[in-house]
Amino acid sequence: MPALNYHKQFAPAIEAGQKLQTIRAMRKVPVKAGDTLYHYTGMRTKACRLLGVSTCQSANQIDIIRWAGNRAVFLQDCPGGGQRRLTNMEILDLATKDGFKHTDTFFDWFVSDNHHFTGQLITWSEITPF
Repeated sequence: MPALNYHKQFAPAIEAGQKLQTIRAMRKVPVKAGDTLYHYTGMRTKACRLLGVSTCQSANQIDIIRWAGNRAVFLQDCPGGGQRRLTNMEILDLATKDGFKHTDTFFDWFVSDNHHFTGQLITWSEITPF
């Protein structure tokens, strides 16, 4: 039963059921399909609020890379655990679904120049609001 905390800028989209995915750093115990997800904003503060509860549909490894002016996203969603590189249109779709208006802001959020982010792309189909 993983608890996921969101910056307040993402809370309205979560509550409205518009944001149905999140990208998170790898945990000691990774999130897996079927897990009950508890979505919060303001955890560990007086403003903590439960946004809703959902069931994880999928949790795939994602690698976001930026180097020498280049960018790439690899998603482990292939049978047998293989990774595939996303196209520019797929990256734009991924960024939009995750709450970003542009791929530039998406990459800025996760990686600085010459860095690599490895985490999980966690998806759910609907959220039960609170």
